[in-house]
Amino acid sequence: MWMSSLKRGSSPRLVDAYFAKGAAIMVCHDEVIKDRLAAKVTKMVACESSRLNMVALDALPTYKNVVTWFLGPVEDTGRYFLLLRRLNRDLDTEQCRVC
Repeated sequence: MWMSSLKRGSSPRLVDAYFAKGAAIMVCHDEVIKDRLAAKVTKMVACESSRLNMVALDALPTYKNVVTWFLGPVEDTGRYFLLLRRLNRDLDTEQCRVC
């Protein structure tokens, strides 16, 4: 275990740990702990055929929640998403859902 490489009586110090942007965010106490964690993360597997990766917080994608109402039947929603995609090429309407 990676903690075994620490000095006797010490433990890794995380300032905080939480989930955001679809990732587990771990705020390390210092660079030594960050480097030790980074060395182990690449060897971890979350589920079969997956690999974990450590990146800076600003490298994670940011998603915006948008709520809109379309007049007309629900069946026309796909057409509206297509129109929105044509107006804004960077908009990923594949992630949109109808509630």
